Amino acid sequence: MGCAPSIHISERLVAEDAPSPAAPPLSSGGPRLPQGQKTAALPRTRGAGLLESELRDGSGKKVAVADVQFGPMRFHQDQLQVLLVFTKEDNQCNGFCRACEKAGFKCTVTKEAQAVLACFLDKHHDIIIIDHRNPRQLDAEALCRSIRSSKLSENTVIVGVVRRVDREELSVMPFISAGFTRRYVENPNIMACYNELLQLEFGEVRSQLKLRSGKEFTMPKRKTEIIYNKM
Repeated sequence: MGCAPSIHISERLVAEDAPSPAAPPLSSGGPRLPQGQKTAALPRTRGAGLLESELRDGSGKKVAVADVQFGPMRFHQDQLQVLLVFTKEDNQCNGFCRACEKAGFKCTVTKEAQAVLACFLDKHHDIIIIDHRNPRQLDAEALCRSIRSSKLSENTVIVGVVRRVDREELSVMPFISAGFTRRYVENPNIMACYNELLQLEFGEVRSQLKLRSGKEFTMPKRKTEIIYNKM
């Protein structure tokens, strides 16, 4: 069983915003740091490499990606990890596998519900995609609740794959109550899976990263306040 994921501080400091003594003053009217002061260090956490990375769009062209900005801090993420939970490797499962490869994400596939929690606790995946189309073969909601029972899943994005139906749309409240972040209507097309992964990365995953980072950086301050209050 692995340890809880943590924010690692990079040895590199972002000093571009701090002008050197010989450098001329900046011409822009934006906020400046005091002379000689540096911005916050670069935390390093899981996810796609964003600081100096590039993604490829549908045409195969490289597209530059900005790093994650959080107040005065900029984050450089490691390779994003995805866990696929499917009872069989069908077209939908293969679609997500190939989409992960296209996006440069690490992908793990498991067919046994009993092995999912242990696998997650070992790897701490950023995204978990569970097949919700065959309740008799896999109780996706019970599995999701089991994962959410672990504190390590607090910032994990969990997606449920559902069948495409023609009848009237049902409420997603039971789905959300089980712990799912969102649902994905089955579509094995590689580009559809790829686009879904990108939306997750730049949406839910980034939001969870900022939330977790905020907690990490405020924790020492809170501990100091508690010590002073006890004195």
